Amino acid sequence: MSMHEIENLVESSIITLAKHAPEHPRRESICLSLYALQRQFDCGYTLPRVAKELKKLHYLFYIPATKLPQQERGEAENIIKDGGGHMADKTYVDRESELCYVTAGSELWGKLLDLKILPESARSQLSDDLYPMELAEIIVPLAALAAASDEADSTGGAVRTLGLWYALFPLLCAAAGYDDEANAPEEKQIYELLRRLSLPEAFAAAELHCGGLDFTAFDTEAMGFLNGWAEPYHKWKRHRSTASSAPADGNDCGPA
Repeated sequence: MSMHEIENLVESSIITLAKHAPEHPRRESICLSLYALQRQFDCGYTLPRVAKELKKLHYLFYIPATKLPQQERGEAENIIKDGGGHMADKTYVDRESELCYVTAGSELWGKLLDLKILPESARSQLSDDLYPMELAEIIVPLAALAAASDEADSTGGAVRTLGLWYALFPLLCAAAGYDDEANAPEEKQIYELLRRLSLPEAFAAAELHCGGLDFTAFDTEAMGFLNGWAEPYHKWKRHRSTASSAPADGNDCGPA
């Protein structure tokens, strides 16, 4: 798997949240935690790809460089002259629009709030400690509900979200340091998550976006809570390979 798949998971999760729960009480912290998770991998700067959604979720604010405090304004103007890039606190400065992409939780965000350059309504209580299990328990039910509804988007965005979470969840658990000794998710949490993810369409999306799925690389001794994670996918593959002459029963691929 490449780190582009992690980027896709973060973007897809943000799109799902913005579309189906834009007023979620922890929306800013969810975005902050998703990007904190992405930074654990060798990913590029992808925030502009979902800028519209991040603005809707009150995580991203466009601030003209000319509106910044003197020190930051000088820094941003120099970056614009050099073709755009990042400020010292990682705030992105776009050369063409001369806008600064200020994100909730950043040092500049806090300073702009204190100086009343950002309205008080932009202030929120933030935390970036939502781990993969907590994020999955927020994003996956939203995507599963959208995928099952008659109003699911025609581009298959919700199904894509489910497929990416199924394919990458073990990797995210390993990156988060989950193990059976201390902080492993409870069995019922894993069962419920797997139940929501075990859809034929999600498995097909996982293959499409992540290639052939191979979970054997993960240490099942240290992460025994993931024992059985791959079985619904393998069950779906076996069923698919033997169903060429008859319609597949799309609902018989969930956890036992």
